[in-house]
Amino acid sequence: MTSTWYESGQGRAATLLWLIALLFMMPAALAQEEQIQVEVNEGPRPERSAVTFRSPEDDFTVDFPEGCDRIRATAPSMTQQQDSLSEQDVLYAYCDRGKEPGQGASVTVFYAMTAEDGRSAGPADVVELIGKALVAKGVQVVHQTEIEKEFPGGALAEGTDIFAQEPGGAGQVWIRGLLVDGVIYLLEAWNQAGGLWEDPDYQNFFNSFKLIE
Repeated sequence: MTSTWYESGQGRAATLLWLIALLFMMPAALAQEEQIQVEVNEGPRPERSAVTFRSPEDDFTVDFPEGCDRIRATAPSMTQQQDSLSEQDVLYAYCDRGKEPGQGASVTVFYAMTAEDGRSAGPADVVELIGKALVAKGVQVVHQTEIEKEFPGGALAEGTDIFAQEPGGAGQVWIRGLLVDGVIYLLEAWNQAGGLWEDPDYQNFFNSFKLIE
């Protein structure tokens, strides 16, 4: 992939700036290639050396893929933005699998997004954030699936799975956006070499995400 945010070491050093920039990008339609079928295994987790990450807010856990020896995370901190959703308490955690920027995974959480009228984040805001992330990565949607999920303890999530492809290339991106009681969770994975969607370690990353009661 060319000039994508996760390839740049400079971009990694400015993770929070990237998150802020996403909220200022002009809305863009999601370009779509010919739709494909994506088979996602939602069965038992594979017995691999996954790395479990527990959020500093103690509200969720997720198993990063084998090879993610170092997970970097920014603690949530309130930022003020001049936007329709003006307050964000953002957590960002990511890893480069195998210590290479060509593939990896991340979780971004927007804990406190509110509009001037006082409303909390809704489904349209999840779609907007996913769309801006896809534009930043320079990929095109090839498949999407709507999600409804109930976590232990009764918390309900709604959202979408997005599978995207590098135009004319092998690179693939998978984004899952979830909305739970006004909190937006974005799980992302990428692989420049392709084969992302069929990789059991990445499937386990998405399937392992759970809220802590």
